[in-house]
Amino acid sequence: QDPLRGRGMDRAWYLNLIHGYFEQTQCSVFGRRISLTLIARRSRLFAGTRYLKRGLSNRGKVANDVEVEQIVNGFDRVTDQTATGRFSSYVQNRASIPLFWTQQGRRMVAKPEIILQKQDPLGLTTGRHFQDLFRRYGSPILAVNLVRQHERRPRESIIGRRFGTTVALLNRFLPKEHQIDYLAWDYKRTSTSLASNVMDELAIIAEWALQRNGLFCSHPLPDAVERKPEDTCGLTPVSV
Repeated sequence: QDPLRGRGMDRAWYLNLIHGYFEQTQCSVFGRRISLTLIARRSRLFAGTRYLKRGLSNRGKVANDVEVEQIVNGFDRVTDQTATGRFSSYVQNRASIPLFWTQQGRRMVAKPEIILQKQDPLGLTTGRHFQDLFRRYGSPILAVNLVRQHERRPRESIIGRRFGTTVALLNRFLPKEHQIDYLAWDYKRTSTSLASNVMDELAIIAEWALQRNGLFCSHPLPDAVERKPEDTCGLTPVSV
């Protein structure tokens, strides 16, 4: 697939690039200084501008797939330098809903109609997408649906419900220990509600995710954090 490699080009001429974002900062947590690094890697396989790229391709590649990794380094209490080789990491993905859908971007229309391009009653292409996620990250996979769940005029909720139905279908063919956890969380409704706080709600979801699949730590202490995969932190993940 690579014409340069096929011609025996020396790898010294290759320059590896990441299309994404990088930021690093230092902060204090309970009086201890840490280094916080955020790396976002954007996939090239089905990338595009807003409205022009939505949904997923026939190969199961989802639009605007971005892998976000958070890395935390501690500082040595004696030397006050970052502790070499001691860090933790957590990875999450954000992307377009993995269904066949699109929007017609028009200059005078603030909210273009959402169009379901074609039917995939068996969820085969969405299955390819999750199969790729299983290959890259293993299980469990936690899918959080952020689109509107209730609307006077159905728009986002159309693909939101279809996504939940498709995940439920896929779970019928997966072993119980590898089934996809699906959570429909209406971000817009939560952010405009006077009865709820977005950060508090996100903290509950974050705790659920960490308890469910843990994080990477290069030098974990035996009594650091007890993982409780069965703990839902008050959430009720569903597949409907």
